[in-house]
Amino acid sequence: MGGDVAATQMQVRRGADLSGYWSTRPGPLTSHHRHGRARHHNLVAYLLCRITPLLFAFAVCLSLSGCTVELAPEYDKALVDGLASANEQTLILFASISSGTIKSSFAAREATYNLIIGKFDALRVQAIARPTPQPAILGFLKLDSNSGQTPAPSDRLKAPTPDILANIVDKLTRLRDQDMAGPLSADVIAVYKNSYEVSISQVLTYEKALQR
Repeated sequence: MGGDVAATQMQVRRGADLSGYWSTRPGPLTSHHRHGRARHHNLVAYLLCRITPLLFAFAVCLSLSGCTVELAPEYDKALVDGLASANEQTLILFASISSGTIKSSFAAREATYNLIIGKFDALRVQAIARPTPQPAILGFLKLDSNSGQTPAPSDRLKAPTPDILANIVDKLTRLRDQDMAGPLSADVIAVYKNSYEVSISQVLTYEKALQR
């Protein structure tokens, strides 16, 4: 009798275990699951479509000798010559006032100031008008603005020349105005000259480096 009771209890426990097993088995895929898998497969396919042409383009570039991507503007001899000429005139002006100035003699220097400032400003405009490279690979990688639209200046590979020349124009204009307002000491002129030399060295170094 006791054996029958024990066997019956064991069968009940096995039935409970089996019912728990069947209740935890995954049911059939719902529409939500199917849509999730479809989205995953679509994402993978999209990434493959985007990456494969890029890898192919790099492979072609590596296989062809002389395949380069332009990341800087072309060398402009006229711009470099203009910078050299304006620099020479500016250094002559600094040499003429290196020992200090007096207000009464400003009129003799005013035309030279205006000429030099005007030259550097014209060179700045010339540098802005120079074509800026926009490699196609950057557009493919979406480092460019939206496709089919002209890239904004901030999105381009911007050369430093216009900004440096704008800084030079500002410094020389302030020097001229201070010279006109009153006497300039040799120390003040030396500070202006040192600041100018840093800027002109930067722009000449960059522009000459483009000659390749």
